[in-house]
Amino acid sequence: LYAGPTLTGRAGDVALAASYQVGYTRVENNNDFVALPGVPAVDIVDDVLTQAATVSAGVRPHDILPVGITASAGWAREDISNLDQRIDQKYLRLDFVYPVALDLALLAGVGYEDVEISSRDALRDASGAPIIGRDGRFVTDDSAPRRLAYDVDGLIYDAGVMWRAFRRTALEAHVG
Repeated sequence: LYAGPTLTGRAGDVALAASYQVGYTRVENNNDFVALPGVPAVDIVDDVLTQAATVSAGVRPHDILPVGITASAGWAREDISNLDQRIDQKYLRLDFVYPVALDLALLAGVGYEDVEISSRDALRDASGAPIIGRDGRFVTDDSAPRRLAYDVDGLIYDAGVMWRAFRRTALEAHVG
């Protein structure tokens, strides 16, 4: 289930957009992952709460400059019940569109991104093995500090080309 508002409008030549979306996913399957033969299956996902928000402001090519420019920012977060996992992403970026023909444009973008993925450890028995609950999921050690699995921030960039075959149809290719 996903829901949320999207707002769009204009302020003169500037197109404005904002959105927020929240989603919930629940999976009930006890046979997702078997580590070793003879070891009980471990359920990978129970439920996930997802949130995402974006804002942008931009001008089309030739409205003010020969190049179209869009400034945008976004945030996304997933809270995953198993092991209290969390994915948190934030970004700021500028995107440029330079038309070279009526149906062909060059694209470029540059920005900054910060992504962090963390979780808590599972409770462990006396031998150090993770404890698995009756539901087939790891039992989370809520007193354990969060552990970073992924922590990257820095410059992001890409370039591409867009072919607009028809008014409502476009093909884009990016590398970055």
